[in-house]
Amino acid sequence: MDASHRELDERTRAVLRQIIASYIATGEPVGSAAIARRPDVDASPATIRSVMADLEQLGYLEKPHTSAGRVPTDKGYRFFIESVVRSGHAAPRAREREQIDRLAQRDLEGPPLLDQLLGDTTRLLHGLSHHVGLVVAPRPEAEVLRRLEFVRLREGRVLAVAVTRAGRVLNKLLSLEFSVSQADLDAMSNELNERLHDLPLPQAREKLAAELAEERSSLDAARSRTLQLAQAALAPPADGESVVKLDGQSSLLEDPAFQDPSRLRAVFRALEEKSRLLTLLDKAAAAGEVSIFIGAESGIADLRDTAVIAMPYGPDGEVVGTLGVIGPARMDYARVVPVVEYTARAVSRALGDLHGQS
Repeated sequence: MDASHRELDERTRAVLRQIIASYIATGEPVGSAAIARRPDVDASPATIRSVMADLEQLGYLEKPHTSAGRVPTDKGYRFFIESVVRSGHAAPRAREREQIDRLAQRDLEGPPLLDQLLGDTTRLLHGLSHHVGLVVAPRPEAEVLRRLEFVRLREGRVLAVAVTRAGRVLNKLLSLEFSVSQADLDAMSNELNERLHDLPLPQAREKLAAELAEERSSLDAARSRTLQLAQAALAPPADGESVVKLDGQSSLLEDPAFQDPSRLRAVFRALEEKSRLLTLLDKAAAAGEVSIFIGAESGIADLRDTAVIAMPYGPDGEVVGTLGVIGPARMDYARVVPVVEYTARAVSRALGDLHGQS
């Protein structure tokens, strides 16, 4: 238990857990009478009212203006997560595990490999949680080159296809100022793959730049063309950002927590500002385990009424991205957190298997 919650005695903790569980289940402010009726609460309504007043003063509960009942604050939800969810070691339901396992165990041969897997993962997270599913695809800068191929097209154009160790396919259309046959392109690919295989993309670019400088001094035209082509194929994207995949934004329209149009607009605005989401999800990646950001903890004002549950994934213990869900602060943490954890581990295993095929 976090030190900030040690101010609560055992009875107060039990009452708070019951209030939060009731509010998550019903979405209705919770009154003292409803808690006093619980068979596992040995206290009168008057005692419960006194406890609830203390919890409100301590910042765990608040009273909506239109109701005599109380609802949890961000601090209350944080207590609930630490005392109930994280201590429970729950697993997803059998049906949920089966769906996640099917996603990870299917045949991943053929393009688009990683992009296909992550797109399907986003949809599955939405389907299982009924909240917005999200996946951050690996940043190209963090990926390791598996192979580089060139395909000759018409009118002096070449399609460069870079496949990373994580299974991502990066395509780039190049225009050439010199004529080249497919056989020459195949020879270039073979030579480059021998020299660049298993190098992180930034290191591969550095090696190409150094070798190109040397080749220019020796005036080896054929060699310079090979290096120039590879340099263009592996040039970083203009925006430099990884892709945030989202699915299920429409579920927010049906959630009682977002019936206020201004609150709904704020969340949609936050989902559009993907650079800010990336900053938040990078924190989850650095944590190395499931992270839960409630309301203001996200550092994004427009997400003040939401919770973000995220966990990093990657093959063989290497973190390459993040996945999770975004929903109302009043979400069923006990069910959704295990789903996110199990999915992250399943996707990591799938990428590990894909890595083993390389």
